[in-house]
Amino acid sequence: MIEFALLGFSLFQLAASADPAIQWDLSSVSASDAQSVSQGYIGFGIEAKSWPDYAGTDEPNKLSDFLLSKLSTRTGNGPIHLRIGGTSLDNTIYDASASFTSKPTDPRDTCKLHTNVTLGKPWLEKTFTNLNASYTRYTLDIPFARLNKTNGIEFATACINAMPSKTKQLEAIEIGNEPNFYTSFPTPSCGPHDRPTNWDNKAYAKQWTTYAQNLTSKVAALKQSGKTNWFQTLGLASTYPVDKWTFADFWADLTAGGFVKTASQHFYQVGSEGFLVDYPVDHRNTANVMQKKFSDNIKFLNNHDNVPLILGEVGTVLSSSNKNENQDLFNALGSAIWTFDFLLQGMSMGISRVSMQMGTGFKIAAWQPVADKAVHASYYGLVAGADFVGGQGNLKIHALSADGHPAISGYAGFNNGKLMKIAVVNTGAWNKTTSNPNRPERDVNFTGLGDDVKQVKVSKLTAPGGAVDKNVTWAGKKWTADGDGREQDVGEKPGTIKVQNGSPVSNVTIGASEAILVELIRA
Repeated sequence: MIEFALLGFSLFQLAASADPAIQWDLSSVSASDAQSVSQGYIGFGIEAKSWPDYAGTDEPNKLSDFLLSKLSTRTGNGPIHLRIGGTSLDNTIYDASASFTSKPTDPRDTCKLHTNVTLGKPWLEKTFTNLNASYTRYTLDIPFARLNKTNGIEFATACINAMPSKTKQLEAIEIGNEPNFYTSFPTPSCGPHDRPTNWDNKAYAKQWTTYAQNLTSKVAALKQSGKTNWFQTLGLASTYPVDKWTFADFWADLTAGGFVKTASQHFYQVGSEGFLVDYPVDHRNTANVMQKKFSDNIKFLNNHDNVPLILGEVGTVLSSSNKNENQDLFNALGSAIWTFDFLLQGMSMGISRVSMQMGTGFKIAAWQPVADKAVHASYYGLVAGADFVGGQGNLKIHALSADGHPAISGYAGFNNGKLMKIAVVNTGAWNKTTSNPNRPERDVNFTGLGDDVKQVKVSKLTAPGGAVDKNVTWAGKKWTADGDGREQDVGEKPGTIKVQNGSPVSNVTIGASEAILVELIRA
């Protein structure tokens, strides 16, 4: 994970109650040109130094297990992919004889995630067994910035052996983290850069494939599998210009050995200073930034062995450690709204999986696992996303046109070729004040739902005070860290509306700074 701000803020769209109704005719939308969505689309990236906190060492972290299980259950007991690594792991060595979990070998606080660290046996001995093996799948980072192949082979072997289901739980191995920053980091005060200035993407491909060959031939579990394509490649940094590592320039070199399974980029949308109006919730900003960063690479990968693109680290904002950080940007309804819209936008673009970034004390994390345990607002966006994925199987998604409604985004979901759900997000900004006490609402008119649809069920992502309110609920439910995880019935419960001739008999409404999921009921 990197530690400076990405520039390029965007304004919320101001909502007005007088805005015209949104009209969507679903009869013209089909699954034939929609994007397929994996049941395991929603995952997490956990910074290595925080992995023992999230999983637990001596005993399981019950809060993590509770919250992960809620997401898995809502996707039909789908897998939850956990990418364990980041910059902190890329600067480690493993010492199987050490009795400590982890220990910095460089005391300089200014080095932060770039600090050299030694991992002891407790870092992995019980952590991989502490979370439910029925739904956890792991992408494991192997240090590449701090390159020691012999130690990396020992580390990979120990981690796989610690997984209850061994390679059945191993999704991929990722060699290194954000290698396109290796010629710039760490800063001089923390030592020499990870690679010399003339090191480039072709040099990366050569070193990467050599290391992948070493791992597949010398890690017993990988060798015995009979496969070579165990690896997630690249893991490119969010703020690095995309055109500096153009895939076409080195893809043939990178894939020559048959080691690539998936490719990865990271995504942090904006920095963390400024007022709420600077926040990235505006859908147009989210869609534009994601298109610029990922669409060309998705097309390239689809045309080259159909390699999936994974977003290996994701956050609403990228903390800059600046005293001007606006705390409203981290743990409030706005974060949940962005998370839900981001998940849907990513699905509709053909992104195969996302790893929402987590770390102890990280303000963007969905929950705090130790000390002052807490469930943060972004978790509600993840639960809403999990409900959209659902458990019906064979999900496809199609983004709906919202021309003329800049604060609105809509997505149609199909299961087994049949329209089953519609998500609508309203990023219009509203915060309850004495001078502005009433939340503006928009009518949404759906037609063409199908003559066999009898009702729609409407669930809402909301908070009574608006975008900066921390009292978030989804579908009338709230999740807390009390008792290591508790689900409470609070707020507005889902409602149903009768459907006649393929259209609800009354308008569906959505307020400013809200999102809804409309599920079609045919029975």
